[in-house]
Amino acid sequence: MAESSSKIQLDDVKETITCSICLQLFTDPRGLSCSHTFCLVCLKGFQSSNSKKECPVCRAKTIPGKSELDKLPENKLAVDLVKLVHQYEPSTVGKSCKV
Repeated sequence: MAESSSKIQLDDVKETITCSICLQLFTDPRGLSCSHTFCLVCLKGFQSSNSKKECPVCRAKTIPGKSELDKLPENKLAVDLVKLVHQYEPSTVGKSCKV
């Protein structure tokens, strides 16, 4: 029964570190000022101009212009959690953002 409980917890972690644009575990996760996180490549695909755009989750205008996306801070907690999931579920390695 303990194994089942651990599996549920790992699934919860995976859901938390899944990008809501590509629906994969984060790849190079970047945090917006609204505190939502997305893969950098997803943000680059989503943002097509240099004017601010709305966050796909909360609709706050927090996605900077295309030229500013690389300056967004990396979400280090998300990076560490993705590494942890990869450690416990090696089948998730290589299944990342393909946007």
